[in-house]
Amino acid sequence: LDDSEHLGFFNLSICRNLNPTASEGINCFPGPAGICLLPDITNTDQYKNLGYMSSPPKRNKDGTIKLEYKNGGSCETDGNNISTTVYLKCPDTESEAPPQLQNDPDNNCHYIINWNTKVACKQETEESESCVVEDPQAGIQYNFNPLARKMSFPNDSSPLYNICLCPGGTCGDDTYIYKINVTDSNKKIKLGKFHQMIVYPNSGPQVDFYRGDKCPGHNNYSSTILM
Repeated sequence: LDDSEHLGFFNLSICRNLNPTASEGINCFPGPAGICLLPDITNTDQYKNLGYMSSPPKRNKDGTIKLEYKNGGSCETDGNNISTTVYLKCPDTESEAPPQLQNDPDNNCHYIINWNTKVACKQETEESESCVVEDPQAGIQYNFNPLARKMSFPNDSSPLYNICLCPGGTCGDDTYIYKINVTDSNKKIKLGKFHQMIVYPNSGPQVDFYRGDKCPGHNNYSSTILM
C-alpha cells in the first residue's frame, strides 16, 4: 500500500502474518510480522517490522474494530519493540478508502492505521461458528458466513443445483444440496446435508454434506465441495 506522502510503503495483513518471500520483496525480520513498513522505496532491504497480531479483534462501542500488533522490530528511540494499532471503520458512504498509516503523536514507537472499509460494517445476520474454519498450518482463518444463503447454480445440460454452504444466515438449518429438475421444480433430490467444514494439510477448505436422500441401489447421497 502506498502511503508515500506520509511514511512510505507498507504491507498489511489482517488476522495472519505476512509470509516473507523473495517474490514479494518483503524482508521484515526479526520474527513474524503482520505489518511491514518500507520508508524508502529505493532501499528494499530496510523494511521495518511494525508488529504482528497479538490478540483477537475487538469491536469498540463506536462500532470500530480494533486490532493490536505487538513485538515488532526495535524502536530507534528507546530500543523497545515497535507496536501498531489498526482501527477498521465502516465507511459512511459506499466508497472505501485505503488504510492510512501515521505515527502516534504520544509515542514514537507506536503506529496507528485508520482504515474505512466495509469489512467493519455489522453483518445483518448473526455469524455461525460452523461457517468458520482455520488452517493451523498456515495460520489462516476462512470465514464463509457471507455464503450462508441459498445459491442456485444451473448446469449447461440441466439440472439446477441449490446450495446452502453452511448453517446460519438466510439458510437457517436448511443446509441441503438440492438437485432440481429444470422442467419440474417439484422433482428434487437431496444430495446431502451440511456436516462439516474442514481444511486438510496442503489443501484448501472443503465442505462435506452427508445424509441425503436414498441413492437407488446404494446408500444415501453425499457430496463434497472443494473451495
